[in-house]
Amino acid sequence: MKLSDKRSNKKQLFVFIMCGLFLLLSSVWYAPRIVHAETISYDAYADSVAGTTPTVTSQNNAVGAPNGQSASLLGPGASITLDMGAGEEGTQTLRLHLGQISLLVNVNVAFLDNDQAVITSENRPLGIDLNPSVQNFAYNWTSFNKAYRFVRISSTVGVNVDAVEALGYIGSTPTQDTDGDGRPDRSEQEKGTDPLVPDPAPSDSKTPPTPIPGSTGSSNNSGGSNSNNKKTAPGVSEQVNTPPAANNDQDGDGMADDWERTYKLDPSDPSDATKDADYDELNNFTEYKINSNPLRTDTDGDGMPDKWEYTHGLDITKNDANGDPDGDFLTNLGEYRHGADPNKADNLKELFGGRMNALAVVGLSALGMLLLCLLVALMRRDLSKVIPIRTKKNKKKNGKKSTKWPPPR
Repeated sequence: MKLSDKRSNKKQLFVFIMCGLFLLLSSVWYAPRIVHAETISYDAYADSVAGTTPTVTSQNNAVGAPNGQSASLLGPGASITLDMGAGEEGTQTLRLHLGQISLLVNVNVAFLDNDQAVITSENRPLGIDLNPSVQNFAYNWTSFNKAYRFVRISSTVGVNVDAVEALGYIGSTPTQDTDGDGRPDRSEQEKGTDPLVPDPAPSDSKTPPTPIPGSTGSSNNSGGSNSNNKKTAPGVSEQVNTPPAANNDQDGDGMADDWERTYKLDPSDPSDATKDADYDELNNFTEYKINSNPLRTDTDGDGMPDKWEYTHGLDITKNDANGDPDGDFLTNLGEYRHGADPNKADNLKELFGGRMNALAVVGLSALGMLLLCLLVALMRRDLSKVIPIRTKKNKKKNGKKSTKWPPPR
């Protein structure tokens, strides 16, 4: 081999080394910036079982959304501790989904912090109920200046637990801002700041959005128009249920008596019009007007909460999760999950940037490994394992008669 050829090979070897190191270092630097967002599931239900007493059976049935299958707490002192998940700690009321209750029982729900220390607890007697039921246990993180990571449920006799659901939790949507500092929870988590501790206000902070009419945070309970009598939900009729007749509304709260009885409200109590039985931030009067279920946060079960559908003009009583009114190839359910507007076409690259970045990291890593493999092959001077080269040596190994190579013309 000539001296010039050796120098050329060394230059190529050096280039391969530098390219491989650059790509690998780029992957190592970039990957941690997307890992956090990709690993948190962000849902309202328990992710796993953190501990039980020996008298608990089918414990994993209490994990995830309610499905009619329950974990059974048998005998006095039985308890189960459920983990809501790191990065998605509960901040508001906990809804306990129960199976059948065949005996009078006392249930205790304890809210625990990251170290499983008790923040607060509530003991509640429950009567016999042969149908699945729910119990709401009040919690507000501002009262304790912390969220709950774990929930421990115990009973005096026995109880069946189908699921636990946090009606408010950190990072519940991409735009959720628990501490109200103008920065979404998920953004704070990615940057390593606490979503429960307000950061200094950004210079370009925007005014918080005005609550929708009919929500529990609004003084206007008309349920379909603002102070200027303009519709705020473009696809929702201002009055789906017609106003009740005088003889069908004895308390004069604007809700028909038979509708109130159907949903276990009191036809003689006018104050229940402003109450919010399912904690979905739509009061009972608004739920009546738009014909939604005041006992369910998602009337049609399509994965999108009633309030969100109402705000964006979708049909609360129909499964329209696969609809795409703005024609941006992202379904309504996808718009909800990404905190987008289903009536406004989105830039999909911006919405799915995290996943695209993840693919870029994988691609860079794969390319870097390929270059390193070539580097190793070059260092060992065994290119025949990378690119098949026809030589006298190879022909001998293959059991063929050696001939002069290259053949004479």
